[in-house]
Amino acid sequence: MLIHAPSATRLLVVSLAGLAFVSCKSNAERAATTTAQQWLTLNDAGDYTRSWGDAAPYLQRATTAAQWEASMNRMRKPLGKVLTRTVTTAKATTCALNDPCVVVETNAAFEHEQSARERISVMPGSDGQWRVAGYFIQ
Repeated sequence: MLIHAPSATRLLVVSLAGLAFVSCKSNAERAATTTAQQWLTLNDAGDYTRSWGDAAPYLQRATTAAQWEASMNRMRKPLGKVLTRTVTTAKATTCALNDPCVVVETNAAFEHEQSARERISVMPGSDGQWRVAGYFIQ
């Protein structure tokens, strides 16, 4: 019986390590989803300057605040108010330059577009805060 105890202990440690990994991934996906939802409310309110300011440095290097605002006024503003939005997936992956990120996808209905898909890439910053690095809408 003592012979089996070390094997059982190792199995338990491996199992617990696996659970910790799953839990961390799940926590990252939850944190990124919360960040994406909060950030989307800025766009919903038409506060594109602030949504750029709250974005990840990756997005801020890719476009200026003025370019971002012009792009959102062209793409997002014509859709009108958001009526419903449901997160469909949140998947931990790697984004540009092999940086860790979570891609959050939603199905949304707007005043002038009843069916749209949003894709929000969210990255952890060096300060540990999650920030939006990309936003696409179809």
